[in-house]
Amino acid sequence: MDKEAPAQVVSVNVDNIIPDPDNLREHFDQEDIRTLADNILEHGQMDPIQVFERDGGVYQIFDGERRWRACHQAGIKTMSAIVIPKPSQEELISKRVSRAMQSRSLTPQEEVRALETALNALGVGSKPEEWSRVARKLGLSPQLLRDRMRIPHLTEVVRQQFEERELDLSAAQALGRIENPNRQEEVAQFIKENQLHTRFVGTKFIEKLMQYPDTPVLEVYTIAQSELREPGRVSHKPQKEEILADRLEDILADLRRAGTWLEASGREGLLEQLMDRNDRMGLTRLVEEVQRLIAMCRAVLKHATEKERSADVESPKELPEAGSRSQ
Repeated sequence: MDKEAPAQVVSVNVDNIIPDPDNLREHFDQEDIRTLADNILEHGQMDPIQVFERDGGVYQIFDGERRWRACHQAGIKTMSAIVIPKPSQEELISKRVSRAMQSRSLTPQEEVRALETALNALGVGSKPEEWSRVARKLGLSPQLLRDRMRIPHLTEVVRQQFEERELDLSAAQALGRIENPNRQEEVAQFIKENQLHTRFVGTKFIEKLMQYPDTPVLEVYTIAQSELREPGRVSHKPQKEEILADRLEDILADLRRAGTWLEASGREGLLEQLMDRNDRMGLTRLVEEVQRLIAMCRAVLKHATEKERSADVESPKELPEAGSRSQ
């Protein structure tokens, strides 16, 4: 097909159309496809798909696989298509990713894999200095591309947690800033176990972890929480004794404050008030925070119990009192 020929709208046999074998969208909602099929049967195909010609009179989809699937399911024999010149491999990759980014049709996991594959296919996967130039072609800002490309730096364990949606996109990107693999996995586990808010992880927690790479994770968490409550409180890393003292006072104060609020909630019927207002979001947030508090309290109690048991094993047996005789 002449590459200079103008695009044209044609009627193409559905059976002569093939999907893009490298489509970035891996999953299609079957209920959504059925609904679209019913709509096309009722009102007809409103917008043509875009295809380019392959050998043997076959057309490959460039844009519109969802509509093609719906027509195929509805038993429609032909559909309208705009035939475009066959793009180069670089154009195909760039337009494929750009369209997916604009339509927001990909899951975060699919999006990261797509960008990673595209950069490698364009030969710049290991050349971050080239990413700014390529980003515009792929339909996103250079900063967003750099953020997404932190995820390939995750360890296999943490990457799998992201792929299985145990970690969301923002948390995974933030974790990608941690270079030490053991530290990265430890922090990921801490985030999951304590159900930390994504915004806190990305804006404060990871920042402090980068600042104090050798400080225990729980200690860094306490520093981050303290600064979140009182901005500017900690402008430099305190001495070890100061951190421990601050942590103890913060924990005791927060526990007392939480206990007071929970007691007041039960006494004044907060749950009933939220239900009367039909404030499901407020009720959900309250339950999530209480569950998070319970989980963290259990973790502290478990750790304290283990320490007590360890201390009992290591402590020497008491010596007999003076003057006593062995039996």
